[in-house]
Amino acid sequence: MDSDSTILHERFSSDLKSPGYGLSVFRQKSTCAVYGLLGLAYILILVLFVVFLSRSANFSQSQSTLEATVANNTKRISGIEVSLPEPERDCGTGWLEFNKSCYFFTTSKSNWMKARTLCVRKGGDLAIITSEMEQRFVFAHSDTERHWIGLNDMEDEGKWGWIDGTDYNTSVKFWKKGEPNDYGKNEDCAMIHTTGEWNDSPCTYSDSYAICEKKLIST
Repeated sequence: MDSDSTILHERFSSDLKSPGYGLSVFRQKSTCAVYGLLGLAYILILVLFVVFLSRSANFSQSQSTLEATVANNTKRISGIEVSLPEPERDCGTGWLEFNKSCYFFTTSKSNWMKARTLCVRKGGDLAIITSEMEQRFVFAHSDTERHWIGLNDMEDEGKWGWIDGTDYNTSVKFWKKGEPNDYGKNEDCAMIHTTGEWNDSPCTYSDSYAICEKKLIST
């Protein structure tokens, strides 16, 4: 072994035996381990961040899908509500409809009391005339025959009243000229005369038809 080699060998041996040599190597290894852990932590954080973004995107997409579904269902429900048919309204066999009421014109003649009884049995009562349009309607279907209506002054002569409580004083009236006149002091019930106007007549007069009325029923 030459002198240079011997010198290097002795220095290397001296460094190994030096108290600070082991500590320096340990510090180098610790530094590498720390950097490795930091790198691993960075990779882990990056992976978690990517997963979070992916889930956020999926959540946003799911939320958008849910909102779209709710909107579509709302439109469908609205469409169903709009398309729901209106309740059918039926007066029944033999009845005629006019302005939310039903009218029945009897085919047999009777006095006022029997006529009213018949109307009540059919689910209504004698007709109450409260407008010119209604007056025209009932007369148009009366075939110019006499028809009892729900008006009388049986309780107090001269104080006419509708049987359903409608205010007679403020309601329309279609009396014939000179009527009511209580001819013979015995005319307490009203009828639509052959002329289409009202006339007072004895309630026992049995040669008159009747007009029944009831409210239109929704089914």
